[in-house]
Amino acid sequence: MGENPHWLSLVTYGTFGSLVQLFTALVVCEAVHFVLKLFFKRKKFFLVSNKKIRHFLALAYAVLISTYGLYRASQPPAVKTVSIPIAKLPESLEGFKIVQLTDIHLGPTVGKKRLETIVGIVNSLKPDILAMTGDLVDGSVDILKSAVEPMKDIKTVHGKFFITGNHEYYTGDVDNWFQHLETLGYTVLHNSNVKVPRTDVKAAQQFCLAGVDDIDAVRMGYDGHGPDIAQALSSCDPTQPVIVLAHQPKVAKKIVDSIYKVDVILSGHTHGGQMFPLLIGAYLINPFFAGLYNYKDQTYVYVSEGTAYWGIPMRIGSTMEITDITLTSR
Repeated sequence: MGENPHWLSLVTYGTFGSLVQLFTALVVCEAVHFVLKLFFKRKKFFLVSNKKIRHFLALAYAVLISTYGLYRASQPPAVKTVSIPIAKLPESLEGFKIVQLTDIHLGPTVGKKRLETIVGIVNSLKPDILAMTGDLVDGSVDILKSAVEPMKDIKTVHGKFFITGNHEYYTGDVDNWFQHLETLGYTVLHNSNVKVPRTDVKAAQQFCLAGVDDIDAVRMGYDGHGPDIAQALSSCDPTQPVIVLAHQPKVAKKIVDSIYKVDVILSGHTHGGQMFPLLIGAYLINPFFAGLYNYKDQTYVYVSEGTAYWGIPMRIGSTMEITDITLTSR
């Protein structure tokens, strides 16, 4: 890993993605053949009765879908425009714009050049704040310091905010990342909150922006880390709107089921499954999968499909996105 991906990393991860597609196609072809034989014993089906033809179909599918997936992942992320109504939004915050980035995964197959493209798109949207909801990096500060540098160039009116994803903990360097991101102009919400806008306005014209750590910090034994909902939200003013950044939808579900009243939760993590057939598992194991949810008519949960991708440079059945969120009064 370094400033930009090495060609060998791209080839290796791309080949692995193609093997996943080939394996999936072989399983499907054999399953169809088995079912047809089981229920139509006296009939032959030309396309699937011959083993060589089945293997050719699987290989052709893998080549075509891999090419498509590689092409999709090579393109800039799309801008998804989302409007979220908040009942007690102050009039002064009508139309307030939050741009969300998540799951960029700087590392073996995502580097500085791609990040520069993302930063350019974000700045064209002119956000009031930027919310980076985790999985920015897949390596240590020493290795990726140069790659992450464009993050400092994002321009906002009221600040840039960061929470951890599970991959920040996988790096084993999360505390150094906290320090480095602060030098790039980010406020790290480490089970904490801030009032936005932060200066020169009355409390009645602010909302509480909170952020919680990723839940995998607990599994990995990071002392002093892990989602602490009470610590993050107990000091929020109940008269103000509350917006929470929580990387995993599983944590978002814990928050909406807690005693705290929350208006909006922004999450990522799922990648929208990134590619078939992985999206089936991602859909089944997450309480919120992708897009905007209105939970019990009380809290809006938005799950981004991710701004780049993890490892395998493919997107099949999902979208890379930069989320342009506008807050409106109901």
